[in-house]
Amino acid sequence: MRRIIDSIRPGRDEEIHRTRRAAATAEQRHAQARQTAIATQGILR
Repeated sequence: MRRIIDSIRPGRDEEIHRTRRAAATAEQRHAQARQTAIATQGILR
């Protein structure tokens, strides 16, 4: 969901892109960590 204000300010696009990319990476790492934890628990039981 993009706001019109974002496209008016120059340099803001790159900032948003970087933030979104960082958020996506963090989300991916979190999902990976959860998968690992679930797998490890399965082995330990």
